[in-house]
Amino acid sequence: MADGKKRVSMMIFWMGVSRKEMVRAAEIADEAGIDTIWIPEAWGYDQVPILTEIALRTKRLKIGTGIMNCFSRSPGLVAMTAATLDDVSEGRFVLGLGTSGQNVVEGFHGIPFVKPLPRLREYVEIVRLLVAGERLAKHKGEVYPSLRPFKLEMTPPRKRIPIYIASLARKSVRMAGEIADGWMPTFWPVHLYKEGIGWLQEGAAVSGRDPKELDVAPFITTFVNDDVETARTLARWPVGFYIGGMGKFYAQLLARAGYGPEVDRVKKLYDEGRRDEAFAAVDDKILDATCAYGPLGTVKAKLDEFRAVGVTTPIVSYPVGADEKTVEKFIQGIVP
Repeated sequence: MADGKKRVSMMIFWMGVSRKEMVRAAEIADEAGIDTIWIPEAWGYDQVPILTEIALRTKRLKIGTGIMNCFSRSPGLVAMTAATLDDVSEGRFVLGLGTSGQNVVEGFHGIPFVKPLPRLREYVEIVRLLVAGERLAKHKGEVYPSLRPFKLEMTPPRKRIPIYIASLARKSVRMAGEIADGWMPTFWPVHLYKEGIGWLQEGAAVSGRDPKELDVAPFITTFVNDDVETARTLARWPVGFYIGGMGKFYAQLLARAGYGPEVDRVKKLYDEGRRDEAFAAVDDKILDATCAYGPLGTVKAKLDEFRAVGVTTPIVSYPVGADEKTVEKFIQGIVP
C-alpha cells in the first residue's frame, strides 16, 4: 500500500473497556480521521455486535475484526458475518483473521488446535468464494473436504472484502503475502521488519502479486504520558502478559529477535505465578523495539520509525482507563 499517505489505526482491547466506551471512541475516531477501528476477541465481548453498533454510528471509519480466530466459527458463518458487516457498514468492513493459539482455542473453546495453517488458508478461500457469489463446490480442501454447492443468498456491497492475516512465523507470514490484503503482526520488533516484509514478498511472488499492494499493519502497544517512566511501566504489562500467558509464539518471536535470556526470565516468573514480577522484568530493550510510549511527540516519532522500515498503517492501542476528554485528545493527537 505504497501511496505515500500516512495512516494510523486503533485497536480497542476488551479488558477494562465497556461496550459504550468502544462505540464512543469509534465515533471520535471517525471524526478525527483514524483509518480503521479494530475490535479483538478472546474471552470477553463478542466483536460482531460491537462492530455492528460502530458501523451504524460512524460514516467513514473502516471497521475490522482484530482478529477473529479460525476455530471458533465455521468458515461459512464467517463469510456470512463478513458479508453482513460489509452491508451494514456500506463497504467499510475489513476481516482480520488468525489462528489464535492453543491456550485460547483448546482452553476456552474446547476445540483441538490442529492444522492451524491449512485451516486458515481454507478459511480465506471459502470466504472469498462465498463473498464473490460463487458456490462452495469449487473449494477442494484438506480441512473442509466435503462442502456442498451452497452459495450466499445475499449480495454484499463488494465482491471482495479485504482480509488481513495476523501471523508471526515465516510460513504464516508468507501465506499472508500470498493470499491476504494485509499483514497484522503483534510485538514485531522494529529491526525485524526487513526480514518479515521479505517473507511477505516471497508469498506475494507465489501468487504473482505486487507486494506494494499489501498493507503492513502491526499492532503497536501505545501509551501516551508526559512521564516516560509511567508510560514505560504501563507498557510492560501487555508485553509481559503476551510473553508469559498467550502461548509460545510471542516468546519465540522475541527470543529470535535477540532477547532470549530476557524472555526466559519473564516466562519463568509468569509460570511460577509471580505475575507482577514477570511484568516488571520485561526489559527496556524489548519495549523500545516493539512499543511506542512517552509524550505524544515521542510516540509519533516512534510510529514514524516503524513507517521508515516498511510499516504502512501502524495500529495504536486505545488508552484504557482514560476519561472521554483524554481519549479525544489522544485520538486527535495521534492522527498524522
